Amino acid sequence: MLFQKMGVVDTVRFLNQFSLGSGDYTKDRHQWLDYLYLDDIFSEIEARRQR
Repeated sequence: MLFQKMGVVDTVRFLNQFSLGSGDYTKDRHQWLDYLYLDDIFSEIEARRQR
């Protein structure tokens, strides 16, 4: 078991780092990325390199 290897305190710290969150990540991701094209990504990379 996890707590036997890590100890109770460290196991609680480890578990407290995680949360289920809220919302629908897949739906949100589509809103962010559906209109992002590979040429736009390359252009942005090139622009940042030149700065």
